[in-house]
Amino acid sequence: MKETRFMVTLGVDAHKRTHTIVAVDEHGAKVAERTIGTTTKDHLGLLRWAAQLGVDRTWAVEDCRHLSRRLERDLLAAGESIVRVPPKLSEIGEGTSEVQRMVIARELGVGT
Repeated sequence: MKETRFMVTLGVDAHKRTHTIVAVDEHGAKVAERTIGTTTKDHLGLLRWAAQLGVDRTWAVEDCRHLSRRLERDLLAAGESIVRVPPKLSEIGEGTSEVQRMVIARELGVGT
């Protein structure tokens, strides 16, 4: 049986103690969301979760390396594809984290 492959983009909103991730499909529709801690152990759990969402994954991480450095390192060590998104692309107002993550994903061309 042939495996169905589709692209999943995971937009990451990085904070000091947590990271929230929204997964969108190739049409830009939200597939799933998860909030995790910032340890390597948390990141390994995130990778297991993301593997269930799709084979072809790209991580869209807001370029705030002081908050996302360890996550980026762990994702790269696992062979994941990362794109850093300039913070200006996701600055659309306070309290809109989910929208920000989806904007990050769409800026990568997802759903266009």
